[in-house]
Amino acid sequence: MEVTNRVYMSMRQDMWLRALGAAMETFVLVPAPADLGLAGQFFELVEDFLTDRRRGRVIADVLTGRPWEDPGEGKIYFRLRDVQAFLLSRQLKMSRPQIKLRLEKMGGSSQFKHVAGRGVNLWFVSSRIFESADEAEVTPPAEPGGL
Repeated sequence: MEVTNRVYMSMRQDMWLRALGAAMETFVLVPAPADLGLAGQFFELVEDFLTDRRRGRVIADVLTGRPWEDPGEGKIYFRLRDVQAFLLSRQLKMSRPQIKLRLEKMGGSSQFKHVAGRGVNLWFVSSRIFESADEAEVTPPAEPGGL
């Protein structure tokens, strides 16, 4: 941060409001890039969780916290608790309902499956949403108001 040796005199409120009003008539709103908001950060971290880690070889590996891709369906399966733990390890604290809403905005959904002899609630997203930029341009979902 630079240091300045200038002191500015305060303005009367009515003069300030007139100056501000004139400036507001000509300002240009520059939208922030999508990856700066919570939605962008969530998208990037979920992408890291699902693609930049060791994946499971069989669906039973989701029980150990690893995502598993079913190439026949084009879906990546995972447990919600594992995503939540990963987000928390990256200093992004979100509740399960918040994560659920964000995953649904990414086209994800939940599905009950029998895995290794027991019933498990799994989530999945299409593996296509994480294709490289050369193959498809993917942008994170728009930032909703409150999450």
